[in-house]
Amino acid sequence: MQDMDSIKEKDSELFARDVKELLDHIGDKRIYELLKETEHQTLEILLLSTWGGYSGREVAKIMGMAEQTIYTKRNRLRKKLKNLSKIE
Repeated sequence: MQDMDSIKEKDSELFARDVKELLDHIGDKRIYELLKETEHQTLEILLLSTWGGYSGREVAKIMGMAEQTIYTKRNRLRKKLKNLSKIE
């Protein structure tokens, strides 16, 4: 993935500038463990789309991936998070 500094910021301040910083911001241990075991590329997608404010199409272009791949990876992560909340 491109360095986050080289990507145009849509907001003046991002939640996190990289995946490590993203994980450092997670307060819930179960969510942290789930994300820690998640593929790095999927976490980059999460970072760009959720906190970077980029659309699926923009994330695909930034990462050099098919747009459908972005949506698939994002939806799989959503399902994992949803299943985690059902366990409570």
